[in-house]
Amino acid sequence: MAEFGSNGEAPSLSVGLAVVHHMEPLQDALDLVRRAERLAKEGGDGEAKRNALCVVYSPRSGAEVWARGRWDQTPRLTQRLLRYADLLRAGEVPSRAAYELRELLRQREALSEEALVADALRVLRRREMKASHREELSAWIRTAEDVERLATELILARPFAAAMDQAGIPVESREVWDAH
Repeated sequence: MAEFGSNGEAPSLSVGLAVVHHMEPLQDALDLVRRAERLAKEGGDGEAKRNALCVVYSPRSGAEVWARGRWDQTPRLTQRLLRYADLLRAGEVPSRAAYELRELLRQREALSEEALVADALRVLRRREMKASHREELSAWIRTAEDVERLATELILARPFAAAMDQAGIPVESREVWDAH
């Protein structure tokens, strides 16, 4: 995008994406996507504004889940979500792990950050998955915010995994990872 900027400044790209049930009223879906775009532009506490993607998932029943990632993050939010979707589709990461991490986060006030991270790593160690996948996920957990991000993104990856299965996309496709 740098070549399209003026005065040597690259333009930013803020994108909101809403994933909703097909029976959701269109007006509600539009309101949700506008809110997602606003979150992408405004950021959260201490986050840089603009130049981000915000994905909001609104299941037919249950609470909304959202994640925000800047385009200059490594790996990008799109890459992480697609990687998690591949791991879920291959049965390498049980979907229950995300909810166990979420439950652990509810005890956040009672635990030090170090204890929370250690418990999150313990949750991943207890799950049946290849050691390489366990190490990959564990490497992304250093802080309580990382635990929250992993839990949220694993939950967000579920509808993408279902859509990828429905579309017949091969599991663990490097092409999908590299394209995003």
